[in-house]
Amino acid sequence: MLTLPLLSLAICGYAHCIEGNPVMKINETSTFEAPKNETVTHYDWTAPIGCKVISGQGTPSVEISSSFLSQDSPVRLIRTFTDEHKDTLETPIKFCRYVQSIQDHTIAPGETINIGGKDYPKLTFTTHRQKVKTPVDKSWHTG
Repeated sequence: MLTLPLLSLAICGYAHCIEGNPVMKINETSTFEAPKNETVTHYDWTAPIGCKVISGQGTPSVEISSSFLSQDSPVRLIRTFTDEHKDTLETPIKFCRYVQSIQDHTIAPGETINIGGKDYPKLTFTTHRQKVKTPVDKSWHTG
């Protein structure tokens, strides 16, 4: 039984695959290249969602830059040939997200915290419940 991912890898083994790193980090630039073909007259690259082409549009090789908005999606290439027909190549790209730093904002007894320009020496959390008066039925009381 042949699965779709294996089929994709088999197709990319031939000369119809965009070459480049299939995993990008956030805020990274990667190069992607089209297969060599002398009959191609124009290359139209489309970057994955949240990325942009920073150089090479219209050529067989392109540089793509990712951002914090990048999402797993393909890099696509529409090639125009000398006889005016077109084809589309694409390669899926995954984005590796990472945590840059973690800061501890624990407040010890006696410390203050500044929120919106105002210092708070002690934070207390309260829930505000509206007091509801319940009517007393005195109709049963006769005395």
